[in-house]
Amino acid sequence: MRRLYSEWGGDPVTSKIIIAGNNAVATDATAARFMGVDPEAGRGTPPFIRADNHIRLCAEVGLGSVSEDEIDIIGEMPVNRAPYSVRGGAEPDIFSTMEKNRKRVSRSAVHFFEHRDRYVNQHAGEAICLLDEEVLFSAPVDEDYAKQLGAIAKGQGLNLADMFYGMFCKLVVPEEAELDLPYRAEISQ
Repeated sequence: MRRLYSEWGGDPVTSKIIIAGNNAVATDATAARFMGVDPEAGRGTPPFIRADNHIRLCAEVGLGSVSEDEIDIIGEMPVNRAPYSVRGGAEPDIFSTMEKNRKRVSRSAVHFFEHRDRYVNQHAGEAICLLDEEVLFSAPVDEDYAKQLGAIAKGQGLNLADMFYGMFCKLVVPEEAELDLPYRAEISQ
């Protein structure tokens, strides 16, 4: 690995090793240990300061192991490891804002699903964007509804890059029709 940069402002390091494996969880756990990170650590422990430990979560649902006893390491773990470092912290206000936004989106989603029938009666076939319990805007949609939402927001003078503070955007369809929708992700700028 070359030029590992810490999200938290740590120093770049060159490790001169390759870590590979046949299970992503076990491989990540081994790489984490190489960097001095506990792959079983909980939230609040660097580098999992403001997010859950994805390696541990994957292991908990059975996608692989983080236990050293269950991982067959071929070769020797170098004595001179590449320690993970945290310098100062990275703009904690950004992370508290992100946490607030996640909660706001979650509350808006729960509100939508608890009141789906009302939204279907008012906005069936439209895409809506909720902020808390308020519909900021809605529009009829076709196959490119993500692009349409971006265009509508811009047409109303909304700057999506500046304003994404917990909006929940959703195509409004009855619950039974939801199951027939294809999985799709599209980003509009």
